[in-house]
Order: sequence, then structure tokens, then C-alpha cells
Amino acid sequence: MVLIARRALRVLQLQRRHVSSAVGLAESSNVATISLKNAATRNALSLAVLEDLHTALGRADGAGAIVLRSSSQQFCSGHDLDELRSATADERRAVFEACGAVMRALRRAPPVVCAVRGAAFAAGCELAATCDLVVAEPAAKFATPGVKIGLFCHTPAVAVAAALGHPRRAAELLYTGDPISAADARDLGLVHRIVDDADDAAAALAAKIATVGSAAAARHGKRVLARGVDVEASYARARTAMVDGLEHADAVEGIAAFFEKRPPAFGARRRFSTAARGPGRRRQLSTGFEHLSVVDAAARLEADAAATYLDCRSAAEVATGVVEGSVNIPYPHDGDAELIEPAEFVADADAEFARDDTILVGCRSGSRSILAAEILVDAGFTNVLHVDGGMNAWFQAGLPVAPFTG
Repeated sequence: MVLIARRALRVLQLQRRHVSSAVGLAESSNVATISLKNAATRNALSLAVLEDLHTALGRADGAGAIVLRSSSQQFCSGHDLDELRSATADERRAVFEACGAVMRALRRAPPVVCAVRGAAFAAGCELAATCDLVVAEPAAKFATPGVKIGLFCHTPAVAVAAALGHPRRAAELLYTGDPISAADARDLGLVHRIVDDADDAAAALAAKIATVGSAAAARHGKRVLARGVDVEASYARARTAMVDGLEHADAVEGIAAFFEKRPPAFGARRRFSTAARGPGRRRQLSTGFEHLSVVDAAARLEADAAATYLDCRSAAEVATGVVEGSVNIPYPHDGDAELIEPAEFVADADAEFARDDTILVGCRSGSRSILAAEILVDAGFTNVLHVDGGMNAWFQAGLPVAPFTG
């Protein structure tokens, strides 16, 4: 009788103590139901929501099974981009740490059945992928669209790749950012069942799990079923990559474009092709960031006192001089061979420039200039301008040069 009274009290507490207006928690028949309840943001995972979700999972720890659902027509749109774009690096780190805590809690919780209707995007896809079972309605969509706004879905990638058993099975989802249907998600292994009513199906499945046998045995089995992936180490790297990625110029532009409802203008869209060269074929790279003619580059240097010309030739290649006022950083490239060590080049550039300095890049040739500029853009320099034709064109145009001094 005392046990029944205690259990009734615990159920009552769970039902009354909703964690917040955005996260609901209730329990019935040994099944805890956690509901995302902020339709206005499509259940975006702000820091406050993540903390409340973590609290709800802790309170549901004694249940036989858990249902994770949405009370609206969309499951979860991912992280709250509005919050992230105005946050400091430390605040962003706190968001991803809180998200990591939720994913750890899900992995340690009683069996979790996720009911998906509508969109499960980005961190919402991560949330679903971390659950033990996913039931989805036919119109449900799954996506990791970060690449489209210049911010790769690093942390969702960990959960999705682990759920699918191999990174390659997650590659198309992550690299294209395109949504896939519930049927395609089932074929990949992300969804277990497609049902007309995800809430009813999840509740029935969770009730069966909670009543069919030993809850302790089920939780032990859950640990055994975990994939052979070092998830914690992967998440540690991915969280750092997410925080760093938000500082990249492409992410700043992509998120701004998202809120302004326009196509993003990324700084370095790259196109690869092959061309015959000597006995073999070498890969040639062209970039989509700003190109300047040598005449325009000279005018820019004259008009912009903060601009610097980066002469990427080695000292041995510098015969008669360099562009007046330029900086010389040898670029690690051996003739027409492939790039050797870009890290050294970036380290030298870091010693000479701030990440937002205006840098006009030229080398012995246009192809070298493009490659050098692309390395700087990838490293996070935000104002890199490629000078068409490189140093040879500069000399041919008769533009100012000065003796190379070191």
C-alpha cells in the first residue's frame, strides 16, 4: 500500500511539474512522455529548452520506457539560430555542451521511442537519431541542412553516423543538406516504422517495452546494443568544430541570408576539373571569391591603406623585386606538383595578418594565386582577394615594384 501511494505521488509530481512551457513531462502506466511544445519556433533547441529537456530526462529516469514527441505538427527544427548568431563564443559553447548533455542522457535513459511528424532537421535529426527507436509519419522529413548556411552539422553527424552504422551511409544527408523522406530514412535505418499516427504508435511501443519484462534487463541490453563508436570523443571534436564554424565568414553570411530569406553568397565556392598536364593529369582549382585584375589590385592598394599585397613566391623565385609594400610568404608548392603543406603557409600568414585584414594574393602564376587564396579562406581569413594573373601579370603591366629585402 505504501509503495502504491509513493508511486501515485511520483506520477502526480511528474504530471504537475512541467519543466517549462516549451517542454512537457507526464507519465502513465510506467511510460514517461516528454513533449516539445514550442510550435512558434518549430521546437528549436535553445539553451533553455535543452536544459529543460535534460531535466525532464532526469525525472523520467525511473520509467520503464520514454516517448519523445512534439505536441505540434513539426518535430524539431534544430538549434535556435537566432540565439546562436547573437551569442558569444562561450555562450555558443554552453549551447553545444547542453546539447551534448541531452544526448548523453538519452543514451543512458530507459529505452526511448521517438515519434516524428513533420521536420526533424539538424539538431532535431540528431535528437531522433540518438533515440533507441524512431516511428515516423509518412510526411516526416529528416535533414542535416547546415552546409547550406555555411555551418556543417558536425554534432548531428556524430549521432546520425552512429545510428546508421557507418559515416558513408550518412554522407549524402550531410554533404547535400537535402531533406529525405520517412521512407528513405527507413531504408537507411534512421526510421524503424512508418505509421499513420506517430504518437499512438510510439505510446503503444513504449508501453510494450515497459511491461514486457525486466526494466533493468532492457537498460543493460541498451548498453550492449550501443554501436562500437567512441561517441564521446566524436562529440568533443564536433562541439569544438561547431563553435569554430559559427565564426567562419560563410556561416555568418549563411545565417544572415537565412533570416533575410535570400540565397547566401558564400565566399569560396570551389569547382574542380582536370586538365592534361605533361605525362599525367593534375587537378586544377578555381574559386568563386572575388577576383581582381592587376590594375584593380594596384588601385585598391593605393586607395586602401589597410590592404596588403601577399607575394607568395619563394625567395629563390623573387628575381627583381616585389610589389611595393607587399609581404612575402613562400607558398608551399613545388612547381606544378600538388600542394604539399598548407599548414606552414597558414601559420606564416597568421604571424603576419589578422583574420579580417584585406589581403590581395598573388604568386608567380594565376593558378598558384588561386590555390594560395583558397587556403587562406579555408583557414578563416575573411577578406581575401585573388589577383588574376599573379606576379607575372603585375610585372608585365609595369606596376610599382620594390627590391625584395627578406
